[in-house]
Amino acid sequence: MKAATAKTRTHLVSTEALNDLRGPAFAPIPVVCIGLSSGGLEPLKLIFRKLSRKTGMAFVVIHHIHNVPTMLPEILSTCTSMPVALAVGGQLARPNHVYVLPSGKEITLADGFFALRPPGETDWVLKRPHALS
Repeated sequence: MKAATAKTRTHLVSTEALNDLRGPAFAPIPVVCIGLSSGGLEPLKLIFRKLSRKTGMAFVVIHHIHNVPTMLPEILSTCTSMPVALAVGGQLARPNHVYVLPSGKEITLADGFFALRPPGETDWVLKRPHALS
């Protein structure tokens, strides 16, 4: 018997259409980024088991393994009732959703939309704060 697979639909929305939908009362949603490395899967699963389905936040899970397909969406979907999917460039971050960064990508968020790029193609630099003298 063939196993059933769930299909996720991604809706891409233009900025103009989004502005029409947002209206004057639009408020950006909080986006929580969670990074994990070796040994981080069990604590991550625990976090999503304990979180309410309606936090009003979007969650982005970032892992360090590159060039290997990730099973994180399937694994995390067993730990939460929030929708879990791979992040897609041009996708609107929605509250009460979990997005997993695809392997071999870097992610940015601008005006509520994800942008994905190969590593090293980002145009921003994270700088450590300088100590005051």
